[in-house]
Amino acid sequence: MLPVNDAKRLHSLYMLDLPDNREEKRFDRLTRVARRCLSAPVGLISLIEKDRPALMFCSGLNEKDASQVVSFCNCVVHSEEMLVVEDASADERFNANLLVTGVPFIRFYAGCPLRLPGGDIAGTLCVVDTRPRIPDGEELTLLKDIAALVEEEFYIISLALTDALTGVLNRRG
Repeated sequence: MLPVNDAKRLHSLYMLDLPDNREEKRFDRLTRVARRCLSAPVGLISLIEKDRPALMFCSGLNEKDASQVVSFCNCVVHSEEMLVVEDASADERFNANLLVTGVPFIRFYAGCPLRLPGGDIAGTLCVVDTRPRIPDGEELTLLKDIAALVEEEFYIISLALTDALTGVLNRRG
């Protein structure tokens, strides 16, 4: 199920040219930072699309497995709030997920919504662990801070690709 404002959200996402641009090293760097700050084996950014489950900028997990984490990320997009799952094997929403029941045996998930410059949610920044955990307040604050950095990158890309007066793509865009 997609958000009510999905057409507007998708338009904003595609205006940034992120869905087809996997070469954005800045986002790979931010997933590595998130992973290290929370001492987690996986950090990723998922951009929720309509025709594709998601686009990943991922550190610590292969692309096939990363795409299955989308079920967690969709909850964040729909609620528009941070989601923390301390033990996915004990959570009704996720305990049947293939990544919870099988390799890599996800137990912990913490994800923040990522807003586009217009306020729509593009996807999530999240960290994943193979052991249950209860994050402390500082870890969650760090994750929110890194999510804010991702959002600032979205804003910078938007400034580079659109005309400030008209809001339409400029020559670079």
